[in-house]
Amino acid sequence: MTEEKTPQQMQIDIGSAIPLFANGTAIAIEIKAKKIDEKRIEKEGFVNLIFIDNMTSKALARIVLPKTLAEEFQLSLRKSLEQMAKDLKSNEMPKQPKMSIVQDNKSYFG
Repeated sequence: MTEEKTPQQMQIDIGSAIPLFANGTAIAIEIKAKKIDEKRIEKEGFVNLIFIDNMTSKALARIVLPKTLAEEFQLSLRKSLEQMAKDLKSNEMPKQPKMSIVQDNKSYFG
């Protein structure tokens, strides 16, 4: 039986992060590997999230996530989009913006 992970919730100050508005995205998968010995190779997967300004055809940001964090991000994004759909259908005024923080403390080799 598989257990669904719940992303860890935490409070952060996003005031220093500059908001960027992208109207395009791209996703690239990257596999890094190192040879341990003659029979073993250690591999690690990454997801590259690329945010694009289609007017200038330039990448605004490239975020690289290890596979485990990308999986948690997918869960958090799905839940956030479901909540957004409910909020958009509601006749109530919007409340304080909701933020879900996904954190992965695992190390990786690069």
